[in-house]
Amino acid sequence: MTIGNSWGPVDDGENISPLSDVLEEALKTGVTDGRSGKGAIYVWASGNGGEDEDDCNADGYASSIYTIGINAVSQTGAPTYYAEWCTSAMAGTYSGDDPNPDIYTTGPNDDCVSDFSGTSAACPLAAGIFALTLEANPDLTWRDMHHLIVETANNTGLHSNASVYTNAAGKEVSYYFGFGLLDAEAMVDAAPSWLTVPDVLSCYEFSTNTGSDTEAITDTLSMTACQVAYIEHVTVKIRYTPEWRGKVQLGLYSPGGTEVTLFSARYWDYAEEETNHQFMTVHLWEEDPVGDWTLALNATYNAGWNMKLYSGQLTVYGTVTDPTAGAPSDGRINGYCDDSTPCRSFSGDLECVDGRCGETSGIYVRFI
Repeated sequence: MTIGNSWGPVDDGENISPLSDVLEEALKTGVTDGRSGKGAIYVWASGNGGEDEDDCNADGYASSIYTIGINAVSQTGAPTYYAEWCTSAMAGTYSGDDPNPDIYTTGPNDDCVSDFSGTSAACPLAAGIFALTLEANPDLTWRDMHHLIVETANNTGLHSNASVYTNAAGKEVSYYFGFGLLDAEAMVDAAPSWLTVPDVLSCYEFSTNTGSDTEAITDTLSMTACQVAYIEHVTVKIRYTPEWRGKVQLGLYSPGGTEVTLFSARYWDYAEEETNHQFMTVHLWEEDPVGDWTLALNATYNAGWNMKLYSGQLTVYGTVTDPTAGAPSDGRINGYCDDSTPCRSFSGDLECVDGRCGETSGIYVRFI
């Protein structure tokens, strides 16, 4: 079941729209119970607020770990004029862009239309590609689909202003298109022999540096007891008060040295009330989370506007073993275990917890 969603909160570069607890739980239930436990594939348009300097991390739907955010690529390989800067978008597909052609598709009156554009047009193209991929292998899980995107999407031929760079794990990522332009043929070809990825774990650390400043506030979070070795999604839930929210940029530095702008400055965002929101990035995919992380609030445009940090929580989601190698064997690290299938390792430091083999030293680990 692939569910395309060409809708979302207003894209005005002013608002932040977090998901309510009930909506977050609904998405989690969909990926947990949908398709007989393999998970629904939620595809979300990343928004059309580029002209207003909007950032799709302000959209709780497009930036959820349970959805696949899709941005719009013009015929030239550049971001469309309405595409939003965003580190939570996983990929892009083609859409209309002035003065380039729009998308031709079926219309509401049994006719054809030639003026379909926006991420509302890019999203259903992506949903169709994922449906074809599921047809090639119906046993793919929702996380298999995420990993297939990572392994098959293509940044080759994208315009230079797509802002492509390489993270510490060697993955090329774009601030507009995530892992690149979706490649339908590559996804369908890879699907039949795809190995189901290992179960996901999460580790978390809390920010301890509260304070205020007019230029920058930074905090270092040391993640030392995490079993995750291959990152998938990273979220930062932060509570802060800006004097002018649009002048504050939220940055994150990984232990591997990758610098990610989690939330960009938005000139038209004049909010000065307390902000409590969870931001997400896929730009640290397959990096190692162990080590020191730095969370930074930086003043942009003209410094001098006060900002206060109250709290922050960093959460990394990922796997113990290489996800491209498939799920681990029973009794091995992150593998299934029970009374008749004990955990086995050369060092003897594995124990069976909630039906999975984990290292006894990993005290900040939970299965989701």
